[in-house]
Amino acid sequence: MNNRLRFGFLALSFLLISNVIVYSQSSPITLNVATAGTLSSLLNGKDDLVKDLILTGNINGSDILTIKNMALISTLDLANVNIVSGGNAYYSTHYTKNNTISTSMFLSLTNLTSLTLPNSALTIENGAIAGCSKLTSLIIGNGVTTINSGCFSGCASVTSVKLGESITSLEVWAFLGFTGLKNIVIPNSVKTIESQAFRDCKNLASVTFGSGVTSIGSYAFWGCSSLKSIIIPNNVKEFVYGIFRDCTSLSSIVFEDSINTIGAETFMNCSNLRSIEIPNSVTLIGQDAFNGCTSLSTVKIGNSVKLIHSGAFKNTGLSTVTIPSSVESIGADVFSSCPWLYKIDVDSNNNYYCSIDGVLFNKDKTSLIFFPKQKGSTYEIPNSTISISKNAFNGCTGLNSVSLPNSIRIIGDYAFYGCSALTILELPQGLINIGVSAFGECSYLSFNTIPNSVLSIGNNAFFNCFGITTLSTGDNLKSIDEKAFSNCTGLVSVTIGSSLTAIGDSAFANCRLLSTLTIGNSVKTIGNNAFRGCSKLSTISIPDSVTSIGNNAFFNCLGLTNVTIGEDVVTIGGDIFYNCKYISQIHCKMMIAPLITDIFYGVNKKTCKLYVPTGSFSTYWIASYWGDFTSIIEEAGTPVINPNQNQTLIFSNRSGIEIKPEMSTSVIIYSISGQKVFDRIIQEESHIPLDFGIYLVKIGGHSLKVIVK
Repeated sequence: MNNRLRFGFLALSFLLISNVIVYSQSSPITLNVATAGTLSSLLNGKDDLVKDLILTGNINGSDILTIKNMALISTLDLANVNIVSGGNAYYSTHYTKNNTISTSMFLSLTNLTSLTLPNSALTIENGAIAGCSKLTSLIIGNGVTTINSGCFSGCASVTSVKLGESITSLEVWAFLGFTGLKNIVIPNSVKTIESQAFRDCKNLASVTFGSGVTSIGSYAFWGCSSLKSIIIPNNVKEFVYGIFRDCTSLSSIVFEDSINTIGAETFMNCSNLRSIEIPNSVTLIGQDAFNGCTSLSTVKIGNSVKLIHSGAFKNTGLSTVTIPSSVESIGADVFSSCPWLYKIDVDSNNNYYCSIDGVLFNKDKTSLIFFPKQKGSTYEIPNSTISISKNAFNGCTGLNSVSLPNSIRIIGDYAFYGCSALTILELPQGLINIGVSAFGECSYLSFNTIPNSVLSIGNNAFFNCFGITTLSTGDNLKSIDEKAFSNCTGLVSVTIGSSLTAIGDSAFANCRLLSTLTIGNSVKTIGNNAFRGCSKLSTISIPDSVTSIGNNAFFNCLGLTNVTIGEDVVTIGGDIFYNCKYISQIHCKMMIAPLITDIFYGVNKKTCKLYVPTGSFSTYWIASYWGDFTSIIEEAGTPVINPNQNQTLIFSNRSGIEIKPEMSTSVIIYSISGQKVFDRIIQEESHIPLDFGIYLVKIGGHSLKVIVK
């Protein structure tokens, strides 16, 4: 081939390639598909070259399949197309339906950047346009009435959406996670925006509501962190849960006077919101409605508000607030964690509440409801006060002294929680109930005595109160609840009164300096982990009244050397003396060795002496785990029956036990394994049939071992 011919061939090749490139990047291809199913033939084999396509006419499944196979398709305009049934399946077993954008119709067109849907389409099904990861522009035709959930899942790059003028409802998750979307205009035709419709549209900065919107669902705009301002249309009557929660850039809200409810969490964590004027039409402010609006320094509550639910203004930047005359109910911790609040005023015409020097009380001044954090370091509660409400002083870290009058009967849950500077406190003599975590985390709090009037102490009531060194419970206290004094690491001495019946789980756990413990004779149950980690305890005497000891009750009490277990214990939990490796003496007063697991794990059973009642050596020696002790020693105890008090006679024979009481007597019989086999009031001579074996017989307050043989 000569040079001239070679040059001509190269020039022709370049021209052909150039024509192909020019064709593939030229202006949009516009085609009219007069007969559905003919798009492929109209393209004449150039399907793979099409990037921008405008169609008119009628298309069916075969045409959709052709579009889906266009590798370069970027812009698709179907505004003037009619989708009709027929043709091939466009995806798996999916076929077209008249005027419907069907499921998976435009699934995973990964190069598609712009899509205009037909004006004739009435419905968009779930997943119809899913997974179009590069799609940035979406125009929805004027025939569509509803945007269903999941229609556009996986299309997070969309920056612009134009909604058709016939749409009446945006369903659940309609535009969930459209992180590229920057603005949206809701047309006047839309009446309902359902739950989470625009959730996590993190770049959505502007929303224009049409005049037809009457309902906005829960969490509809949750997490739209770029949204700066909103104007609520006047047809919306109610805000339900969390509509604008976590809209952290929101700084301006304009309400119309038509709205009557601001629901729970509506503006929760809108941290850039600085002021709010609640219209006079509003009657209810829901739970946590403005919780976490840390920049909110000014609020005007409308004069029709009746209910303010718990946490409504919690953790805000308010410094002052005025409660209008209309308010009838204020929930718990409405103003908790407001670090700059120093005054709460109440309209003098309010029939339910009042303010005393900036502190919120009920109208008759018997209940202290809330003490502002910046009120001061000392406070004397008025003598009229009977109760301190939940969270009333919660987190007042600057409060170091408070005077409680003897009129107080109830200290509510979390009332003084986290008052870390509060030191010496005298509990009032008339006090009855101390609530859950009432003084929890009051690190330096110190007091010595629980008044005799106190009947109950709630869970975690004094948790982490390091300043308490000695404790004496009152004569009427019935129970100490779970973790009531847990982690009171300064506590040295505890005396439990004669009325207490229950020590709750972990009640004194990790009181590492506790060295002196006296348990009253009315205690029946010692809970799980009750004294776990009390490593300074050296001696523990469990009284005869105790019937149950919970798991790990004295776990890791490394200082224990001497233990006494009362005679009425029936239930012994696992690992109660786990790792108490320095115990040298155990005095067990039960006539019959109870069933246990290895509750003495870590105790040196070769050197530790186990003392048991006279006549019970055999039952301990043969019992699991008890028999592991090298030294089992019988010791004399209190006589089990005093004939001078009750001339009850007990005889055993081959068939059981004969009991001849002088008077009506309670009789309880346990087998050697601890199982109760008899429990009844005996009024006359009785025969109780029993199998051969050893039994513990309890008559009144006394016990006796009886052998049937």
